[in-house]
Amino acid sequence: MTRAEFETSADERPNTVNRAVMLLWVALGIGILRGAIRYIRHADVRSLGVGELISLGLWALSVFLIVQVWKGRHWARIAWIVIFCLAIPLGILPLFQSVTYFPVANGLGIAQTLVWLAGIVLLFQRDASTWFRSQPSGSSGVS
Repeated sequence: MTRAEFETSADERPNTVNRAVMLLWVALGIGILRGAIRYIRHADVRSLGVGELISLGLWALSVFLIVQVWKGRHWARIAWIVIFCLAIPLGILPLFQSVTYFPVANGLGIAQTLVWLAGIVLLFQRDASTWFRSQPSGSSGVS
């Protein structure tokens, strides 16, 4: 492959990145659905609180990171790994322990985790990594 062919193909987002971004959007949608179910389930005993505000902030962060991955920002895919590693002890492990108490929301949580993990794995496949590395150095900053 000539340099010109490589530069042309490097500009085209690989299908693995397209699929990863789609899976991250699906995981976000499942998370929003879970949040709505939890809120409806507890609406009679409490109003919007800190937990819901944190969820809104995390959803906004997710939207931002998904868009940055779509733009080819290498740091955004690293951020997904960091967030996922932090989520394991804080949110994912408790899902498995409490699935019997509220199987619908927690079942969705397990599905969300699997979709999220699949998206992250796709971001680190060879063609995706090559594409992220080929993006201009200006892509490393937040914009």
